[in-house]
Amino acid sequence: MVRPKKQDHSDNEPTPDTEWFVQRAAEFGFSLMELSRRTMAGERNQDALGRFLSGKGRNKLRPSEIARISVALGAPIAEVFAALGFDLPETASCTAIGQIAGDSTFLPFPEGRRPQVPAPFDHSHRYQAVEVNAPSLSAWHDAILYFIPAAAVQVRSIGRLAMVELAGSTPKSPKAVVGWLEPSAEGGIKLLDGKQEILAADIISAAPIKWVRMP
Repeated sequence: MVRPKKQDHSDNEPTPDTEWFVQRAAEFGFSLMELSRRTMAGERNQDALGRFLSGKGRNKLRPSEIARISVALGAPIAEVFAALGFDLPETASCTAIGQIAGDSTFLPFPEGRRPQVPAPFDHSHRYQAVEVNAPSLSAWHDAILYFIPAAAVQVRSIGRLAMVELAGSTPKSPKAVVGWLEPSAEGGIKLLDGKQEILAADIISAAPIKWVRMP
C-alpha cells in the first residue's frame, strides 16, 4: 500500500484535493462515483475513491488504482499524487534502456549512455523503462513505459501491453517489441500497429507494462 505524506495540520493526515478530482472527472463527462467505478479494483467498494477523499479510507488506495486514475483523468501520475496528498520523491529514477520506434520495435540505447527517467512511485522493484519515439503511434508518442524484466513469458502479460523479447536476442544485440499478447490458438501477439503477428516459438520472454507515464 502507498502511504500518504505527513502534512502540517492538527490530525496529521493528508488533505486530498477533492475538488480537483470532481472538476477533472467532469471534464470527461463523468462523476466522482463513476471515476471510482472505472478505476477501483473489481472486488472493491464502488465508492472506494470517494471514501478515501472524504477521509474514510486512508492508506487504502492501491498502486494499480492510482495508475488507472492517472489514465482515466489524462493527468500525469505526479499530479494525481499531489491531488491525493501523497509524496512522490523527486529523486526517484530508473534507467531508460531504449526507445520504441513507429513499428513497435525496440531500439536500445548504447551502454553507458542510458538516461535516467522519473521512476514509478513504487520504486522498490527493479523497474526499467522504454521511451516511445513514434509520432505514428499518436496515443503513445513521447510516453515512457515501465516494466520489470522477465526471464520467461509472464502469465500476467496475457491480454496486456507487454515488453516482448524475441528469439535471436543477445545482450549486445537485443531484439524486442512492445505488443499485446493474445491467447490465440496460434500463440501469437499483435503489435500496436496490428500489422504483424509473432509466433510463440519466437518469443523468449514477455513482461507486462506496469506503468505508462504520459507527456
